[in-house]
Amino acid sequence: MKLLLWLALYCTLGQGFIKRVRDDNCLIHHFYPHESACHSPRRYFYTFHRIISDCVQVTTNCSRMYNTNEYYSLKECRDDCWYFMNKDIPPEPTTEKPIPVAAANDKTTDDKKAAEGDKDKKP
Repeated sequence: MKLLLWLALYCTLGQGFIKRVRDDNCLIHHFYPHESACHSPRRYFYTFHRIISDCVQVTTNCSRMYNTNEYYSLKECRDDCWYFMNKDIPPEPTTEKPIPVAAANDKTTDDKKAAEGDKDKKP
């Protein structure tokens, strides 16, 4: 029983580790025949786009020729190509109320009155 438990843990952790290492399959550029030469039914798949740095949907009439860089779902593509994806994540919004610029630079009314009172007093 313990052996079966260890085997299940090993397989689960191994699959999680494999998904988080750099996979160069995303960067492979395949050469397909021209669309006019393919007479298969239309199919859709996802592949990694190097310039956009994200996965995109591709439509083709050609049958599947390559095992790498063709994914059935967008999530599967993004999970496999996470290392090369765009990492520009916007910062998390804060819950603090922002201070208006005019109020931050302007003195409070008490400070103004104190400054005016000092002007009236001449030494």
